[in-house]
Amino acid sequence: MTDRRDPELEGVSPAPAEESADPYMTDVMSVGDASVLRDAEAAPVTSAEPVPDATRATLGISHRRARRGALFGRRGAEVPTAGADDVTSVIAPPSAPDFPPPTTPPVHATSSAGYAVPAASVRASSVSLLGGASATAERLAEAERIAARQEELSELDARSISAWFGDHQVLLDVSLTMPAGQVTALIGPSGCGKSTFLRILNRMHELVPSASLAGEVRLDGDDIYDPSHRLIDARKDIGMVFQKPNPFPAMSIYDNVIAGLKLTGMRASRDEKDHLVETSLQSAGLWKEVKDRLRAPGGGLSGGQQQRLCIARSLAIKPKVLLMDEPCSALDPTSTRVIEETMGELQKELTIVIVTHNMQQAQRVSQQCAFFLASQGQPGHIVEHGDTEAMFDSPIDPRTYDYVNGRFG
Repeated sequence: MTDRRDPELEGVSPAPAEESADPYMTDVMSVGDASVLRDAEAAPVTSAEPVPDATRATLGISHRRARRGALFGRRGAEVPTAGADDVTSVIAPPSAPDFPPPTTPPVHATSSAGYAVPAASVRASSVSLLGGASATAERLAEAERIAARQEELSELDARSISAWFGDHQVLLDVSLTMPAGQVTALIGPSGCGKSTFLRILNRMHELVPSASLAGEVRLDGDDIYDPSHRLIDARKDIGMVFQKPNPFPAMSIYDNVIAGLKLTGMRASRDEKDHLVETSLQSAGLWKEVKDRLRAPGGGLSGGQQQRLCIARSLAIKPKVLLMDEPCSALDPTSTRVIEETMGELQKELTIVIVTHNMQQAQRVSQQCAFFLASQGQPGHIVEHGDTEAMFDSPIDPRTYDYVNGRFG
């Protein structure tokens, strides 16, 4: 058996090597490298004073690194190895393309070790994920665009929400963060407060005379229930799509899309309106079907088309968050698939919160999920929330397991 231990580190006698006709392994080395080795062996090596083992350990110089330096005639040029806590720079490979510097001011991020590192290093690491040295300018631009989009999208945060209709409490201490750029699904049996919670998120709860609530709803850190926050701004930033399609039946498709402009006090020229109608219908996945009949009544569309028209109407006022209250419950499977595909595209532009009784739909469209439950006359509350895949595959609470597997509800 061949002894593969390092003689210098293990303190064992090296096994005698067999004579080789090719001591410099020129069959696997270049001629230049072999020549360097021959010269290094022939020439006497003048080295500095050997570094004591204690000093060697203090400087972090490994035995293997020292022998490597001796092999290439650099015994006196020992270099300490980088420690675990040292901050190292991201060095672009020689073949990497020369990208122009970012136009934004330098920003520093914090590493896991607590060091402040330039944002350029963070961007360089994202390039490596996109292909390293083979990353193109287009791929780098895409990485920058994704990072910028995540920063631009809005997060919705509900804190300690309790709600009443008169003396009847329907929600108890509900707290939930809806991450930016993701679809959050609210699931649970009927009567557990999902739709009430959804309406609270854009102050529609206030439309009921006997309704009251406690808690905060923060959009990017600003409480939308603060007295200084205008109601019209809350409704503009947080759009709503209802369970039943509700286009204005007497209005044309074109006028339905831009109806929100008047309600929110937004002014636009004719060309701006035309562009807004086209882009909103495209985002809602309806443009190709109606582009030749924009002056036709909105009430003449099919149920699925009407729901997408309502989505386009909500998108026209450029909301930051879109709330959807069972948007597919009255639609056929084909229309449901189109709406779900539309949601997948929309989450690139805004944050979505959806109420659904369809467990398969929740799995298909959402990244986060919250399970609401109200039992024995008690107000609704969140039993469990988190990553959708984890909640369906390995829920923590047995009630969640029973519900997602169809044992009740």
